[in-house]
Amino acid sequence: MEGKFLEVIPNATDVNAFILDGQIYINMDRASLDAPIHEISHILLGSIKFTNPSLYYKIVSSVENLEDYEQRIQEFPNRARSDVNEEIFVDLFSQYYINQSDLPLDDLQKEKLEYEIKHNIDSGIFPHTSVTKGNINDIMSSSLLDIMDKFGTCINKDAIIQAFSTGTVYHRKLANLKE
Repeated sequence: MEGKFLEVIPNATDVNAFILDGQIYINMDRASLDAPIHEISHILLGSIKFTNPSLYYKIVSSVENLEDYEQRIQEFPNRARSDVNEEIFVDLFSQYYINQSDLPLDDLQKEKLEYEIKHNIDSGIFPHTSVTKGNINDIMSSSLLDIMDKFGTCINKDAIIQAFSTGTVYHRKLANLKE
């Protein structure tokens, strides 16, 4: 990792991936298969926190019902419970999309989560066409270029700034500052 990352994120060489200034960085020396999905999941959840806060808090707090919840929270010292819950949920969420885990949600909650993800992707990336009829597993496992080819659109920079930056950047910066 370059020196500039170590100045801002002192443990950059010890993590799988991180978000800095809206960019996702993957540490190829350490990253697991789900690292890119993990980081983009923080962005997606941040957008859901802004567009549907009640759903966000329901799904993120669902991890408190896990049998190993007390052990999992030990991995995240010095963080607020809501931040820990989001980290645990994001871990499960990213594992879910590479078919290695299930989510602690019922079918209706999964359906609502999928809808919000698609809706926020529509708002941020595809404002003139809809991905809501696409399969979420196909979307999550595709590159951005493949998604753009499939839906025949390009990134709308202003829409991304509006949809993802408003709540997400502040939320992530605050969580990082707390840590």
